[in-house]
Amino acid sequence: MKRKQFTVAQQSTLHGEDLWNWSMWIEAATPAALEQIRWVTYGLHSCFPNPNRVIRNPKDAFRLEMRSASAPDATWGGFIVRVTIVLADGRREAHDVALRLKRKDGSEAPPLLPLPAEASYAESKRYFRRLVQK
Repeated sequence: MKRKQFTVAQQSTLHGEDLWNWSMWIEAATPAALEQIRWVTYGLHSCFPNPNRVIRNPKDAFRLEMRSASAPDATWGGFIVRVTIVLADGRREAHDVALRLKRKDGSEAPPLLPLPAEASYAESKRYFRRLVQK
């Protein structure tokens, strides 16, 4: 198995009661390694509009910012983000990164979808309302 050259870092903060602002970016051993990246594609869950977000800004370490104040970016649960790093020489490096969203009590947010089987009617209604907003 070939060793990966880059790592994907993430950060999240609770926005309101059950939404999160979050970001992901690329980390490398050296700044010169980051300069070898042409762009990064973040493959989000299919419920997001434009789920493949392409970032071309090396100054911010190819950071993807998601703000739940914007309905299309609203995030209420975790999911796997497919991160594809495209290098100047055409090579690609892929990472599957679990988006970790922590509540104030330290517990993790439930999955974005599907709705948990034990969800209450109120929780089901909230999920539906969020999907309609997207």
